[in-house]
Amino acid sequence: MLVGNHFSAFVIPWFVLHETESPLTTALVTICTQIAPFCFALPAGTFIEKLNKKKVASVSDCIRFFAMLVMVILASYSLLTLYTLAMMLFILGCAGLSYRIAFNSMLPSMVGRKSLVSAHNNLEAADAISLLIGPVLASLIFSKYGIIYTLSFELVAIFCSFLSLISLKPSSLFNAVNREDSDAKKRKRWSMFIKEVKHGFQYIICHPMQRLMTISQFTLNFTTVFITLLIIIHSQQRLDLTILEVGFLLTGAGIGNLIGVFILPRISHWNWQILFAATLVISSMGIGLLIAAHSFAAALIAVMLFDGGLSMAFVVHSSLIQAITSDDYLARVNSTRYLISSLASLIGTGIAGLISEYIGSEFALLSVLILMTLTITYIVIDKNYRKPISELRPIQFKEL
Repeated sequence: MLVGNHFSAFVIPWFVLHETESPLTTALVTICTQIAPFCFALPAGTFIEKLNKKKVASVSDCIRFFAMLVMVILASYSLLTLYTLAMMLFILGCAGLSYRIAFNSMLPSMVGRKSLVSAHNNLEAADAISLLIGPVLASLIFSKYGIIYTLSFELVAIFCSFLSLISLKPSSLFNAVNREDSDAKKRKRWSMFIKEVKHGFQYIICHPMQRLMTISQFTLNFTTVFITLLIIIHSQQRLDLTILEVGFLLTGAGIGNLIGVFILPRISHWNWQILFAATLVISSMGIGLLIAAHSFAAALIAVMLFDGGLSMAFVVHSSLIQAITSDDYLARVNSTRYLISSLASLIGTGIAGLISEYIGSEFALLSVLILMTLTITYIVIDKNYRKPISELRPIQFKEL
């Protein structure tokens, strides 16, 4: 599934940029994936809390499969316009929202809280391998056969994801959080929904460490979509690379990701603060080198540093969130944080296209480097829970 995701994440922006020669148009089409999560993240979290998480994730994969199938059919008949592409990306965004909330809520039950860093690192390893293979394979298929076969590969990947989900047992492990019947009836009311949403926001902003995680989450997601789109724009407009060369360039991200996977277990015992800041510093070094790069080799090293550091930062951040979040609030908090991630992605994608269109990709890269520096400074000066992630415990709502 992850290999397929890297297909569309790379090929669709390249396809739109090649057809329109406009970074802003490319950003506007790409941004459609984030509109649905931004609009529906809050109600989705409270709704998914009441359902079996495995079934939610399975249905989400089915929706993604049929949406991708429609894209393949439209492309086969030359009907895949920018408008239809944007619509399908919106649907894929809706399905991706419910899938991520459900899967993240399942993870602590599957692996146990003490193994969260290891579990997230294993997921990051899988993502690294897919990033190592995906972009090059996508560029080869796209350059030789076109967008139809490229999207068909992701169609197969989604189907494989669905098969892996339905094989998970037992399903009862991922049931809704048990609550009193009277409380369950009250939650059906609109006022109870508002209260739950309010609690979700209070949970992530009222406690100092949760608040830090919220700010850093915005930075991480903003930087990810911002730089990913900027690499494609910068490579085509400034470095004048072909799609195959950009595919190999993005493979550097997979190499950096894999290196990060091997390094992180050896330093995961560090104080979470030092660990988190160090990973962001490595990523920032990559951004700085990318700004100065004028050759493929320099850009490749920059992408390796950037994605290697950022992948470790995501593992640390995800582990921190689940380590300090109570089980009863996981789905709700995941949806609230997903809303923040979607907002960051919306802003990041839009600004990346806007600045690249009217100022230049170098200035855009410099602006995100400043954001990363500010976030690192905030992490370093924080004084909460200076201990390894494995020693952290969930923050109860009454503590807020």
